[in-house]
Amino acid sequence: MSLIDSKLEFSDNQDVKASAISTNVLDFANTAYKNLGFVWWNILITTAVVGTTAVRASLITKATEPSANDGTILAEIYIPQGTAIGAGFSICVPLQLVLRWVGVWYEDVGTDISAANVDSWLGMEPINPQRNFQNEPS
Repeated sequence: MSLIDSKLEFSDNQDVKASAISTNVLDFANTAYKNLGFVWWNILITTAVVGTTAVRASLITKATEPSANDGTILAEIYIPQGTAIGAGFSICVPLQLVLRWVGVWYEDVGTDISAANVDSWLGMEPINPQRNFQNEPS
């Protein structure tokens, strides 16, 4: 299980039924985190995705604080309909691509979503280290 640094947390049980920016947007100016090289972006489902649609989560970066899906996309995670509580998604992100601000844009990619909540954070390891992950450094 990945340990969560609260300074690197985007969402804590955030309702993502409607398109919105993450509860927290991180400022990477004057931090040592950028020197890490890469981190894992993790999403944990805390309320099952119910309805006939899915959620697309985009990790975005911008020189100014983002408030919408208007930054450079660093990575995307697609959360299909019917995803159960406890399901986890991880993707490796190179920090040299971060401009300054980083946030997650959640978007309903259909017409009817009645429930979906997530935790989302950056960490030094994926949620489930036994799986193969996109962009994993060698």
